[in-house]
Amino acid sequence: MITRLSTKFMNITISTMCKSNQIAKAETVLIDGIKLGLNPDIITYNTLIDGYCRFVGIDAAYNILNRMKEAGINPDVVSYNSLSSGAVRKCLLQKSLDLFDEMLQSGIRPDVWSYNILMHCYFRLGKPEEANGVFRDIFERGEIYPRICGVVDLFQRF
Repeated sequence: MITRLSTKFMNITISTMCKSNQIAKAETVLIDGIKLGLNPDIITYNTLIDGYCRFVGIDAAYNILNRMKEAGINPDVVSYNSLSSGAVRKCLLQKSLDLFDEMLQSGIRPDVWSYNILMHCYFRLGKPEEANGVFRDIFERGEIYPRICGVVDLFQRF
């Protein structure tokens, strides 16, 4: 129980550092935590991925994904959504589409955020037909429903 709480505290500290663009300090917290015997979890790595996407770059964030796998922690939909969203923010739209495909090939099921990112990417690429196709497909399957505000926002732009 204490270890879990300590990992939780480490995650909160890393999150605070990442949100304030102190990525090097977040890495130091992680390294020190590991030296103290704490086990980083998926939250630790997803937080770092998001921080790297926002302040360092997609390639560095993707390296965190690889470190996560090396540590025996399987990426989840949040891992790929962070990377994909980061790629869109940096106008690396094809990279975002490739990450979506990689997520599917890894057997990870997309969520509402994944599809919103995918539709946003298609709109930014000037392919509203593809975005509309994604929108129709997810409704026809009845699996998930995109955030209506996000969809309305996207359609208003084109």
